[in-house]
Amino acid sequence: MAHVTDSDAQPDAVSVVAPALVSGGNLIGRCEALKQLHAAAEKAIDGHGSLVLISGEPGIGKTRVAEEVARHAEDRGLLALWGRCFEQPGAPPYWPWVQLLRECANAHSDDQLRTVLKSGTDVIAALTPEIYGRLGIDPVAVGEAGTADNRHRLFDAIARFFNAAAANVPLVLLLDDLHWADASSLNLLEFFAKGLRSERICVVCLYRDVEVTRQSPLLSTLGELARIPNTVRLRLTGLSHEETTELTAAITGLRLQQDVTRSIYEQTDGNPFFVSEIAKLIADVHVSTTGPVYAIDVPDSVREAIGRRLDTLSTETNDLLAAAAVLGRDFDARVIAHVMSCPLGDCLQVLGNAAAAGIVQAMNDDAPTAWRFNHALMRETLYEEITTLERLQLHRRIADAIVAIHVDGVDTVLSEVVHHMCEASVLGNYETAVEYTLLAAERAERLLAYEEACRHFTKLIDVMTANSLADHPQVAHAYFRIGYLAIPLGRMEDSFDYLMRAVRLARLNKDARLFARVASAMVQLTSDSSQAHTAPLLEEALQMLPQKDIRHRAIVLAHLAFALRAGDRQERVHATGEQAIELARETGKADVLAIALRFAIMGLRGDPSTIDQRLEYGRELVTLADVIDDIGERSECWYWQLLNLLEAGRMDEFDALLEPFLRNAEQYHLLHHSYAANVLSIARSLMQGQWSGLEKRIENVRLRGQKPRPRDAEGVYGAQMFQLNRDLGRLRTMAPLMRKIVAEPESRLWAPGTMLICCEVGMLDEARRRFEELARDGFAAVPRDDMWITCIVFCAETCVMIKDLERAKTLYRLLLPYAEQTAGHAQAVCFGSAAAYLAMLAELIGKPDAARSHYEYAIGKNREMSAWPALARHQVHYAKFLLASESQEDHNSGRQLLIDAEQLAARFDMRGLAADIDALRATGSASLPDDLTAREAEVLKLLAIGRSNKDIAKVLTISLSTVATHVRNILSKTGCANRTEAAAYAMQHDFD
Repeated sequence: MAHVTDSDAQPDAVSVVAPALVSGGNLIGRCEALKQLHAAAEKAIDGHGSLVLISGEPGIGKTRVAEEVARHAEDRGLLALWGRCFEQPGAPPYWPWVQLLRECANAHSDDQLRTVLKSGTDVIAALTPEIYGRLGIDPVAVGEAGTADNRHRLFDAIARFFNAAAANVPLVLLLDDLHWADASSLNLLEFFAKGLRSERICVVCLYRDVEVTRQSPLLSTLGELARIPNTVRLRLTGLSHEETTELTAAITGLRLQQDVTRSIYEQTDGNPFFVSEIAKLIADVHVSTTGPVYAIDVPDSVREAIGRRLDTLSTETNDLLAAAAVLGRDFDARVIAHVMSCPLGDCLQVLGNAAAAGIVQAMNDDAPTAWRFNHALMRETLYEEITTLERLQLHRRIADAIVAIHVDGVDTVLSEVVHHMCEASVLGNYETAVEYTLLAAERAERLLAYEEACRHFTKLIDVMTANSLADHPQVAHAYFRIGYLAIPLGRMEDSFDYLMRAVRLARLNKDARLFARVASAMVQLTSDSSQAHTAPLLEEALQMLPQKDIRHRAIVLAHLAFALRAGDRQERVHATGEQAIELARETGKADVLAIALRFAIMGLRGDPSTIDQRLEYGRELVTLADVIDDIGERSECWYWQLLNLLEAGRMDEFDALLEPFLRNAEQYHLLHHSYAANVLSIARSLMQGQWSGLEKRIENVRLRGQKPRPRDAEGVYGAQMFQLNRDLGRLRTMAPLMRKIVAEPESRLWAPGTMLICCEVGMLDEARRRFEELARDGFAAVPRDDMWITCIVFCAETCVMIKDLERAKTLYRLLLPYAEQTAGHAQAVCFGSAAAYLAMLAELIGKPDAARSHYEYAIGKNREMSAWPALARHQVHYAKFLLASESQEDHNSGRQLLIDAEQLAARFDMRGLAADIDALRATGSASLPDDLTAREAEVLKLLAIGRSNKDIAKVLTISLSTVATHVRNILSKTGCANRTEAAAYAMQHDFD
């Protein structure tokens, strides 16, 4: 027994004192948390967005703290918006975000909302059509389901909607009960949080940490969010004994004896909700007791405390609340009235009684049928007291009630209906559950909520399997959709597993079209080296498809042309691609023809002899782009031709096509294509030596690529930064770092790139070791994928530096087919004409005529492409080759090439190359006094005959500033005081 003593407080005041509040409006025990939260909201006003994660056990006060933050934020002029996650698994896709969007729209006038929507956010209409209906706007569709690009486009649109709204008034977005969020909403949160840093938005997320298990999707999301720099994590713990005493007194209006508060504190561990429930029990007993001293049992658990409060309510009220508990924490009184077969007015009256007891509350005065349990623990307590059979029967009645109430618009409540129908399906009528589950899955796909679609398809499989229909065609279709949707989610192993299950059932059910779709999807899933395993499936699909089904046969043949690429069967690749294109033309469908042409190009890539054919296909693709409605497919048409043009070195055409490709991607927020367009734009800037701001652009594109293409972004970034640093002569400063890296046995750097850097910094032994690993069995260790040519070029450069004559012969043979094309790193970097690398190899293996021919072609091609840094490097290599000749004419040509290269090196600030040019001039010449370089000797000769700096610049075709630098170096090295003394020095040392 615990004892309390009456105080002067009036019992009637108990119901109006907010839990966990004391005088002055401060939350008990939460000062530090509120300080950090208020600071985050203040930073949002100044354009420094942040994410705050508040965790703790049930009842610890997370929501109460957030409510206080929202109140404070609105007092400071911010707009606070709530998105609450649904406790039951029946919430629509993106449900908390839908609530936030609606609240934000409702807080804006029509004119303000039009301004916000001008930011290109129309694709969110699928989630909140009422926003656009309010303004009479016809939005565009979100795009094709099953593509990561369209999903990212939706995410980007939602982010831009809130960013545009925050430009008018700073926002605090509160996501409550995040542990119940659907996986699609969590992925959207990850995307949104990464762009918060410079926005006027503070996002506050509340979740139960005890609910975060290894199976919870929130676990991986928390890991991603923790890596974002502007993330604050707060964990709320129980109140202290003193704070528990203060809270209990504030609620009861009583002064409690210390043994009472100690008992309450020890039983509750200071959990504010549990403390509050006990305090309310004490207050209730105090109201009915006339004496100044009385005793009360302290409940063993918070659920017991809630149970005691529920015991004071009528049986009718408890039965109605039990039905509401099955419906969820948030519930519609109309559904409850339908389930309980009572008039809505009577239902609302009973709910009013429960509200007076502090169990539930009306959510909105404008929507009298929308209700909510005051705390999730209240709903959970009621739900756990219901027997299994009663629960299943309630699920069925609730599902029927929701369908009846929303007969004209069941689409928006499909997920909720499916949850209750599937729960009740063990009682029979599984067919209806399957029907609605399929509808919900398809709707989730249309909304690009791929995780939710997969969840619904999984439910369909479970229901069908439970009813002995595990091999049904609908199950096969569900397996296919899960496998297909797992691709944009990056779950490749899961995708392969589900697609293989779909293959088995499609074969069993003789479903030719499904089999064809599954086999085609598997081509997108597997890497180049694994494509050979998908070819037999595609061939089987062709055998199953009827000859008259030319559309699907064309698509299968197109995918087969790509799959055959891995088997080194180029003749068959070409023939299959041609066959696919021919059938596609027969369909008369531009989209089918575009698929056939695109996969034909993909199948032929890597074979330099097919470049003309690929360019022809690409030209037709570009023409088709004008008649294809899908903006994503239109960009795909342009993208593949851009790669063809880059490989062929047709840079005038490339430049003309890159501009609309980039504009289309940016205008329609196609994140994959926007990333690719910017990567190609940087590759072109690297070719032309446009260094200004380039490093920042490369870094920005890396960050942009981490969303749509995280696996590619780091590799592209590394390739582009390598090329930039190499052209600017920075690699030579990396020797200490490279020694440290190569000493680490677990180094995960790309081997060919590491090998070439080792050459650049003089670590030839390490470069030779790595070269030997790649060169085994005639370079068979180099994968025949889109990076093959990059690896071979890097091996060629290394081979020349380490002077490996035998391997040079092999590399020359491998590289020779690319003689009239460019060499590069896929889409990231173009190294210039491939002929330059053939020339170096030919020089090494003793083929001077071939070397000369290759050098001449490379110099001309690089100049034609405006590939100035590559031109300068290759001019130096060619000059070195010519200066080694016995021909005076070659010597003269070599010296002129060095002059040309020196000018380019000076123009593009290629300091490392400039040093190489000086060293090359000094090589083989007589030793010069006082460490003068060959170029300084040339300047000194002209200076000695009285030439001015301007004359010297003109003769040597170098800049005035370069001449001035050489003159200063000459005077310093020779100890001469002026030009006259330098002229005398020249005569004394026979500079003629």
